[in-house]
Amino acid sequence: MEIARDVELGEFDKTPEVAEATAETPGEMIPKFIKLHAKPNTKDWKRTESVLHKFDGLKDRPIDQIKRQDDPSDDWDAVRTKVTNAMSVAL
Repeated sequence: MEIARDVELGEFDKTPEVAEATAETPGEMIPKFIKLHAKPNTKDWKRTESVLHKFDGLKDRPIDQIKRQDDPSDDWDAVRTKVTNAMSVAL
């Protein structure tokens, strides 16, 4: 009934406003990664956590806006891929 009313009023084809999806930041992803993947699956998770602290300078930037030149290390792509893959498995 609601759809028929909306069609009569000419409001049916209006799409609801959808908030733009924002990419997570390393500051949000790293703690999740440690909690959901590193702690349960690795004995040396504290070392992993300390290694990931080198990205603290990037913690407030959306992950999709971080470029290679922003990288504090040479293996950023490997780390980003590993964290992203682990997060998708953990969630």
